[in-house]
Amino acid sequence: MKPTQGGGGGRAAAIALNHLITQEESPEGLLCLVEEELGNLNDVNVSTAFSKLGKLCSSRSFPRNVTADDRFRGLTVLARDMCADGRLQEQVVANITHAVGKMRAAGKLAADDADVQDTLAALEGRVVLVASHMNPQNVSNTAYAFAALGRMPGAETRAALEAAVVPVALDPDVKPQAVTNVTWAFATLGWEPGAEVRAALKAAVVRVAARGCAHESPGGDERCVEFRDARVGTGG
Repeated sequence: MKPTQGGGGGRAAAIALNHLITQEESPEGLLCLVEEELGNLNDVNVSTAFSKLGKLCSSRSFPRNVTADDRFRGLTVLARDMCADGRLQEQVVANITHAVGKMRAAGKLAADDADVQDTLAALEGRVVLVASHMNPQNVSNTAYAFAALGRMPGAETRAALEAAVVPVALDPDVKPQAVTNVTWAFATLGWEPGAEVRAALKAAVVRVAARGCAHESPGGDERCVEFRDARVGTGG
C-alpha cells in the first residue's frame, strides 16, 4: 500500500503518525488524536484509524453511536474527499469498508445515518474502480462489510466485486476465511451472483473444505460443517 503525502508533513511524519494511531488503545484517545491530526492524515493514516476503530469497537468505553461523534464525522468527511480525488486505493478502500462493517456489527454505528450513507456511497464508487486490483483478503473484507451493514451494493459495484471474486475463488491457495466471508455475504444479502462466480465459489468451497477437513480429527470438524453450509450461498 503506497501512501500519498499527508496534509501537513512528509513521509516520515506520516509514518510516525501511523505509529501513534496503531499504539493507541483507548477509543477516546484515538478520536482525540484523529481530531488533532485530521489535517495531517494521509490515505494510510485514514485507513489505519478506521481499522483501529474497528478493533476497539468491542470495548465498553467505545461510543454507543460513533456516528454522532463530530471527530468521527471529520474522519468520514476526509475519507469521502480522498475517494473523490482518487487517493484511496484497493487495500485502503477494503480496510475502511471492513472497519465500518465491524462497527455496525458491534452495534456501535448507525448504518442509516446520512453521513455514513454518503461515505459508503463514496466507497462503493471506489470499489468499482479498484476491485480488479484487490487481493483475496481485500475482496473478502469488502464483501463481508456490505453484508454486515445489510447494504446491497449497487449494480456496478456488484459487477466489479463479482469479477474480482472469480480469480480469488480459483486461487488454489485461497484461505478458508476468504471463501467463507464471500459466500456468507452473498447468502446474507440474497445476492445471486452470475453463473461463472457461482461455479468458481462452489469449486472453492469443495476444494478448501477437503483441504481443511483432511487435517481435522474425526468428529471435531466444525470447519467442515461451516464450509458445507457455505454452499447455500453459492446457489449449489
